[in-house]
Amino acid sequence: MHRWSVALVLFLGFANLGFAAVSAFGPVEPAAAQQKEIKDPAEYNAYMSAYNMADPAAKGAAMEAFVARYPESVVKVDALEQGMAAYQQAGNVQKLEQVARKLVDADFDNVRPIAILTVLLRTQLTQGDNSKLTDLCSYAHRGATFLASWSKPENLSEADFAMLRNQMAEILYGGSGLCSLKMKAYNLSRENYLKALQINPGDPSNNFELGTAELENDPMDVNGFWYLAKAVRLEQGQHNSEAVKSIADYGKSKYRRYHGGEDGWEQLLASAGDGNSVPAGFAASVKKAPSEAEQACNAVRDNAFSDLSFDDWVVVFQHRDDSPCNLEAANKVWAAIQQRQEHGRAKLRFQAKVISSSRNTMGVAIADEHQTSGEIDMEIILEKPVANPPARGTMVNVIGVITKYTPRPFFFEMEEGEFSLIGAGPKGSRP
Repeated sequence: MHRWSVALVLFLGFANLGFAAVSAFGPVEPAAAQQKEIKDPAEYNAYMSAYNMADPAAKGAAMEAFVARYPESVVKVDALEQGMAAYQQAGNVQKLEQVARKLVDADFDNVRPIAILTVLLRTQLTQGDNSKLTDLCSYAHRGATFLASWSKPENLSEADFAMLRNQMAEILYGGSGLCSLKMKAYNLSRENYLKALQINPGDPSNNFELGTAELENDPMDVNGFWYLAKAVRLEQGQHNSEAVKSIADYGKSKYRRYHGGEDGWEQLLASAGDGNSVPAGFAASVKKAPSEAEQACNAVRDNAFSDLSFDDWVVVFQHRDDSPCNLEAANKVWAAIQQRQEHGRAKLRFQAKVISSSRNTMGVAIADEHQTSGEIDMEIILEKPVANPPARGTMVNVIGVITKYTPRPFFFEMEEGEFSLIGAGPKGSRP
């Protein structure tokens, strides 16, 4: 999904001008070495010999050897930059990282190697090497700080320097965005990704990771779905089917949990992500599934009491105190239960699973979910003591009068209880 190796090639070979033409990322010209006055002929010859090597791998090694031999040289930084560029040209990522770290140690505010390390560390982190997180955070934040005061190299035009500076800013802000995302600092992550996308709105990784930061935030920012849709479009344009599937699967999962189903997801993917910014009204178009408390109100409003199951009762009573609507729904169901019991003159019958029992009481689970989890949702006071209380897990028919309930944790209290053993046949939860 991430193409930072491609970004690195463009980064070091800026505008396809070649290493010798761009001292910002490529080799230092011989004149620069002369301008810094290497007084020792042997040192000067060693530097120029390394500089003139045509083979990039040999040139990188020669520049490293030069720095090791002349650690106090006035062209130490130049030599490390030369070595860094040579190893990039040779495709030796491991040596590129090593030399870039040496260059940062020697020239702590040098934006070039800091940005290169940000590229490399971000790639490694997204490939699953979480040990790179601390270094990524350190280099990306440091680079963004120094970028503001970075001076234009003499042999770059203002236009080329502006382009190069923007490229580095995109890399550094994107690295900071991933750092914050991994640290679950979602608001800060969003801020950094938006800065990166302002420079280059068409980067699929930054769009995907911004969408992730917004959808993982609490509360969720549903604009994240738009950035995921854009990332899908961008990856489709690059024929990256694996990335398309990965992003779409993640987005569908988050959408299903937020919306309550997959209906509308394909339409969202097809219509969102066009342009460079989220259009007004997008968030309102992504409908949130009603909460369980809202579902409780709706169930009582839209159904007759006879159509509500015991499991429905549980949900309604659990949310009694959440809103005036929920209180009204709970009172309505409670009144209907009392009416069915003829206000204590008639008993209700349930099929239940025994969770606990004694001679005088039983704790049972009636709701399917509670039978599975082993939670008690009804405490029964038996009308008569029993000599042999049923064992835990036994399925029984119970009858009695429900006299009260507790919302959270939910359970009914039943008095005048009786029970009879039943077989292990199908169980139902409708009273």
